[in-house]
Amino acid sequence: MVDILIIRNKCDPATVATNWIGKGLKSHLKSKGYTVTDLNDAQATPANVNYWLNYGNKRTKKVAICFDHGSCGAFYGEKNNAVTPVITKTNAEDLTKELHVYTFACSTSGNSCVGQTAVKKCCYSWLGYTEPVYVILGEYMPLKECIWSYIDAMVAGKTIEQCEAILKQAYKDRFSLHWIFKYNHDRLRLYKKQSGMSIITHNRCPSVDVYIRDNLKDKGKEPSQGSLALSPDIIITLDPVPNPEKKFGDMSKNYGKNEVEIGNDNHIYLRVSNKSNTSSDVHAKVYFAPLTTSCVPSSWEFIGETILKNVPAHGYKVSSKKDVIVWKDVPDPGNIHHFCVIASIAGSGDPHPDTSGIHTGGDYWKFVRDHNNIANLNIRMVNSVPDGLSLTNFRIQGFPSKTICDIELDAKALPAGSSIGIKIRRNMFKKGKTTLKNMYERTSRTSRTNYWFYIKKKGVGIIKNLEIPPGNGYQSTVEVKLSGNAQNDKVYPLRISQKISGKIIGSVTLLIHSLNIKQVQYIAVKSSHLVHKSSCPAVKNLNPENIVPYNSIEDARIDGFDWALDCLNKSFTSKNVSFRLAQKVLRFVNKVGDSKTLCKKVEDTLGIGYYKGGYGKTQKKGISLIRTTANRIIKRRKELGKFTSLQQIDEIPYVGKDTFIDIVNSFK
Repeated sequence: MVDILIIRNKCDPATVATNWIGKGLKSHLKSKGYTVTDLNDAQATPANVNYWLNYGNKRTKKVAICFDHGSCGAFYGEKNNAVTPVITKTNAEDLTKELHVYTFACSTSGNSCVGQTAVKKCCYSWLGYTEPVYVILGEYMPLKECIWSYIDAMVAGKTIEQCEAILKQAYKDRFSLHWIFKYNHDRLRLYKKQSGMSIITHNRCPSVDVYIRDNLKDKGKEPSQGSLALSPDIIITLDPVPNPEKKFGDMSKNYGKNEVEIGNDNHIYLRVSNKSNTSSDVHAKVYFAPLTTSCVPSSWEFIGETILKNVPAHGYKVSSKKDVIVWKDVPDPGNIHHFCVIASIAGSGDPHPDTSGIHTGGDYWKFVRDHNNIANLNIRMVNSVPDGLSLTNFRIQGFPSKTICDIELDAKALPAGSSIGIKIRRNMFKKGKTTLKNMYERTSRTSRTNYWFYIKKKGVGIIKNLEIPPGNGYQSTVEVKLSGNAQNDKVYPLRISQKISGKIIGSVTLLIHSLNIKQVQYIAVKSSHLVHKSSCPAVKNLNPENIVPYNSIEDARIDGFDWALDCLNKSFTSKNVSFRLAQKVLRFVNKVGDSKTLCKKVEDTLGIGYYKGGYGKTQKKGISLIRTTANRIIKRRKELGKFTSLQQIDEIPYVGKDTFIDIVNSFK
């Protein structure tokens, strides 16, 4: 079965041109998440059309797109290199029942012609032309993109009326280019069974109800009643997983903590469920936004899409190796160093949620509660030692209209003696309107631009009636000083929620992971952005507020720390370098005037002692970055314009692993 059938013969001068309109359309539609069969040239036979369109088998589920000759009585295909009727008034019911049809063909939508007959016999819609029309073959005349505008509107889920209006406007926009655009426009006619249909809501296959969970207890019920932004079905890994179906197959477990590494490729696996009695392919789109209390669609940026094939009735499916979405070169989110990741899914007759109606906080609350096929992951794991201090930047997002909201800090789970504060922009705080509940202002930290508020007693603190101008949002910061009584290897959740009219519309969850400094393998130093072995003398007697504990050097790198030279001076690749350090190296290498200056920078910074040690090697002699190698780097920079990644330097012939490491280490 497929969603879309394309018919386009190629047996005379006219059909050479109409065939060209459909060239590349199959790949284009597949990129949108649809399955497609393209009956091209000699394949456009009556037998093949009957095979794919016959209602008894329902092999084509949504729409037939027909580029060919037509007449009042038939749409034509090809047999024995001659035009041949394939859809006629006689077989229209068998072939077009519960389908949508678009024809770029003469006369099929005339009075009492095949299009009107098909709609009377249960074809959902037929768009065609009332008289003979014309085609221009040539890239210089944009007829192709004009026709595709209708098709793109259909597959985007717009109503048939909206699709027709888009095609008419596309013709109008091109009236000045050639007389045929107005000629064809004036002969366009749509027949439809009823108003408001789309190929998503009206097609041959029964609708399904697919969903992606907001939390582990979510069963796909609408409206959702549980917590938001805790989706266990969005799983992010740095490296690809060999067998994700097995690794992530237990639906009772949450495998992801939203640990995204900036500057590297990350891999996103999804788990989707199906409540209905019919299996369905599921199309998934994934987006990101800066870490924010409400991931409103205006802040989304597209990451990628995939199709999970044949999700079973009353079952679920996990992304396979082929279905994984690769988030290439994760961009720097700026001062907000972390992300909200959003997934939207669609099944047969169960479309992606329409975000166009979100104008207020109330609209957004209803949107996220009423749709079970959208979810987001808004979790941040924060390592801390007892008496340690952590700061997390996030965004409080507004809506197209003015937003009045509350910010709630739920710190009930944190150990007694912990200190929880939040930085709020002063222009959100309206004197006489904004009030505090179980919070106080720390005036010693208040500035011209920000207030700092802290929770008075263990529990929940609320800042009420904050105001955000239309379309705006503000960066805020949460500060957690973990109590010295925190238990080792225990996770304490802190939830920051945005509420409108008393309803939670979104939240950010911080998981404060308490780790005893004496029982971890690695210690990262905030001020230097370097991670050391816990036994390294460089981390002895440091203030707990300046350190971050880790049991995994990989986790430290994901959080942006680089290997220290004194105790972790070992071989690495461009993938092992943090985004922050990579940018530091690139800025210098892109600006340095000549190869001599580049060599001197490396030599002066590292010194001869470094080369004698040489990350595990004994008695390494000499300077690794010689002038000939530096010349190659400068030459390659001129070819590229500038370096945009460390990998580009790493891949220069004869630079070699040692030289690359030396260049990067000179900037630590």
